[in-house]
Amino acid sequence: MSNTRSANPPHPWVYYCPFAYFLSSRLVTYDKVISWLCIYPLPILLGYLLFSVNSTGNITEGVAGIESLLLAFAATYCLYELGYLQNDTVTVDHEDNPTLRLNRGEKDRVKQLWVSILATRVSTCLAILMTIYQLNPAGALAYVLSLLTIVVVFPVYNLTRGKINVPLHFILVCCRFCGPALLIIPDATFFIYLVLAFPLINLIERGAEGRYGIVWLQKFIFSNRASGRYWYYLLVTLLWAASCFIFDIDLQTTWLFIYFFLYRFLSPILMARLYSAKRTSSSR
Repeated sequence: MSNTRSANPPHPWVYYCPFAYFLSSRLVTYDKVISWLCIYPLPILLGYLLFSVNSTGNITEGVAGIESLLLAFAATYCLYELGYLQNDTVTVDHEDNPTLRLNRGEKDRVKQLWVSILATRVSTCLAILMTIYQLNPAGALAYVLSLLTIVVVFPVYNLTRGKINVPLHFILVCCRFCGPALLIIPDATFFIYLVLAFPLINLIERGAEGRYGIVWLQKFIFSNRASGRYWYYLLVTLLWAASCFIFDIDLQTTWLFIYFFLYRFLSPILMARLYSAKRTSSSR
């Protein structure tokens, strides 16, 4: 069986449904789906549960907040995918070597449906927010601000090209990764914890891309997308563990960074063995 998913959306409904366009245009292979699950919803849920125990001392309260967190994921992607759609239909027309995820007919279709896509996604997001409001989460204001930041920053990010895109991308990743969890725990230490978990290393790797011309980042040890990732998480694990003793934070919160270290260290090895086994099987 092929490991490749359809690279282009097969039906117009994917433009309207949360996660659907992202899945069909970005996560085009099953290993990318697994990778996304391992670096987005799972670690956010893990970090939230670890930190909620640190804050409340009660795992039951942490589990109770998962419903709000899952709803926040959906609301966030309702708006975030609008940025993807803008990029894939408008921004690519002004780039020298764009990544084309839609053919001409599909881009024209999105442009024709844009008003209804926008209205549907905004309405869906508002409906989810109303549901979240009924759950009375502590960080509703912080989360709404993260959504508004996405709405403002993503169009600017799509319309500009150059080094300015590096900090803009960092802001977007922080809103996408940290925003949903801040809905439950609107705490500055928790925000720093989440930034260290993913947005910061993502910023380093993004800034090291050749198109931005940031030479010192290109030579930075953590910019290596192979070994740099697990060295980063090893260092962050040690620094966070030390911070736990200094600032009286529960040491078990370090498990999030240990999780990322193990994932970044072991996943390339496992994927290499998987592809090797597939090549061996196909050659027989």
